[in-house]
Amino acid sequence: MRATSIQAQIKVAPRVPTYKSLVFNLILARGEHGATDQEIQNVLMMSGDTVRPTRGKLLKDGLIYDSGKTRKNENDNDCIVWVASTISQTGLF
Repeated sequence: MRATSIQAQIKVAPRVPTYKSLVFNLILARGEHGATDQEIQNVLMMSGDTVRPTRGKLLKDGLIYDSGKTRKNENDNDCIVWVASTISQTGLF
């Protein structure tokens, strides 16, 4: 790992749980409508470079899943709609 990568991780480490909870709570609040990465970016005013890895951690942890639906983004591309998993809706996060 490069020194710059290590420095970047150290810099954001105190905020990482906050990012994770913000992204998760937004997806959870939207219910079955869910949210695309770009919608998360727009609502939370976060960069895609923050949203994508944070959402990836939620996916890996089983807290969200690919709904099988897509919605168009601002560039007219199909984007995955992410939805909170049933277990996460019980308040375990």
